[in-house]
Amino acid sequence: LVIPSDLMNPDDPTKLADGLSFRSGKVINRFNNLMKKVVPLLVKYGGFYISVANEVDVYLENHGAWNEFEYFLEKTRIKIRKLAPDLAVGATITFFGIENHPEKVKSLLDLCDAACFTYYANNPELTVKNMSQVPKDVAKMVEAAGNKQVLFQEAGCHSGYKSNSPSGASEKKQKIFIRKFFRAVRKYPQIRFVSIFKLIDWNDEITDFLMSRYGMDGANVDPEY
Repeated sequence: LVIPSDLMNPDDPTKLADGLSFRSGKVINRFNNLMKKVVPLLVKYGGFYISVANEVDVYLENHGAWNEFEYFLEKTRIKIRKLAPDLAVGATITFFGIENHPEKVKSLLDLCDAACFTYYANNPELTVKNMSQVPKDVAKMVEAAGNKQVLFQEAGCHSGYKSNSPSGASEKKQKIFIRKFFRAVRKYPQIRFVSIFKLIDWNDEITDFLMSRYGMDGANVDPEY
């Protein structure tokens, strides 16, 4: 799913076209028209939550527009709830968003019906965390959610493909992560959903895309990372 070409900056597909913002009626109306098609299907097949933006804090950190996106979220949520009053609406936030922008994330979560997060046991440079940190991280996300229910859209820990992976990953650490993560989750009844991501390897095309996205496609990157 991509932004329609007439709404996209032709020189930078990560930006809206000149003169448009998340506050623009043209952008909001087009999204709401899409929701008229998507929401009934989601409800028909048992959907209970829709995220209007994935890991949005990453985009907003790089491009600004926090206030503009809040406006977009508020307006699109109103439309979606009219289409399906029982469907929860929000935006997905990364764990690093909570750490790096706690006040801005709080402002976003205030507009959401539930707190939807992605969480990986990685440091910012994508090395594997000390697993003792996992329960503390879960507690921090629950705290950030306040009285809202918590949904883990994604949670995981990569295993690496070599025993001496430069990222420090291993199948043993992945196993420890699963154990510690679910033990922590069970302590909080407000956590209502967890999706472990991902249980198969990426293909070459997606791997190349992700390496480019995270700035890891240069010649100075260890190919065994």
